[in-house]
Amino acid sequence: RKLEHVNIVKFIGLVKFNGRKSLLLEYCSSTLRSLLSANPLEKSAISNHAIQIASGVNYLHQNQ
Repeated sequence: RKLEHVNIVKFIGLVKFNGRKSLLLEYCSSTLRSLLSANPLEKSAISNHAIQIASGVNYLHQNQ
């Protein structure tokens, strides 16, 4: 099944190499960790990120 949502990283595939499995995912230019560690976020930015995460999780629950 194909899931598409702006707040969900796309799964591209699975690769087996030397007995190990690796997931291939869409490239993201930054991570939540890097956003949080760079500078303290203002309340509006925290709220915006929380809403985006909740939107992605809600989409996944609706499309199980």
